[in-house]
Amino acid sequence: MAEETYTREGIISKIERLKDAGFVKNSRPKNQGGVGNTIEDYLGVRENNLSIADMGEFELKAKRKGDKSLTTLFHLDPFPRERPGIHILYDVLLPVFGWPNRNNTAETSLRLTVGAKGFMGRGFTIVVDDDRQCVRLLFDHSKAAPAFAGWRDRIVEAGKDKLEPYPHWPYTTLKEHVDKITNVFMVLAESKGSYKDGTEEFHYVDGYVLEGLRFDVFLEAIRQGTIVVDFDCRTGVGRKPHNHGTKFRFLKLNDLIDLYPRHEKFM
Repeated sequence: MAEETYTREGIISKIERLKDAGFVKNSRPKNQGGVGNTIEDYLGVRENNLSIADMGEFELKAKRKGDKSLTTLFHLDPFPRERPGIHILYDVLLPVFGWPNRNNTAETSLRLTVGAKGFMGRGFTIVVDDDRQCVRLLFDHSKAAPAFAGWRDRIVEAGKDKLEPYPHWPYTTLKEHVDKITNVFMVLAESKGSYKDGTEEFHYVDGYVLEGLRFDVFLEAIRQGTIVVDFDCRTGVGRKPHNHGTKFRFLKLNDLIDLYPRHEKFM
């Protein structure tokens, strides 16, 4: 079966019809990400992890209206991560800089949100490094807040406070991912019920077309602290580490919309 070819106007028309349908069931019961999966299923979009847009020239994103959580742009673990050799997340960040998982102290957790506007609680920050042509993660134990003194002292006493090799995201790889979100449909949905018990339903009520994101504008948003990096990884007990993916995320939806030189609310 040939894949459907999407047009900008055709996508808008389909999303408007979905709005007219009122509340629809979460097509992925008990899945927190169902707000995006449901509209993808309605539009017939195949999920993929390729550096191409899901719908021809456009990427589709959806969010619950009123949801204050960060908006994920894309997933990209830091480098180096070649095996054999070293995987900076699994071999350095998680085992050396992690801490006991709150829900299971037998596991080590690395759940950390880092921005470029100064050093954050545990002494991490990110910088946009034009000389090295990458975005870098930095650590300075002297910048850690007093609340994390025990964790900091353990790292310093072990002589492992130097973050080497330095975790980074090359511009070339970042640009591949930014190219995928150059043009975006952002759709917001009212929700009722709960995804946890499989009763959730969505009413897709607001839609935006965002077009023309440039890579230099993306980097500037990191410098300004409106885009942050979110780590969400933990060790397993008797199994491999469980990684939810390192995410580049936006703090505020309005800031994301303003990042695009051409943006239009179509419903």
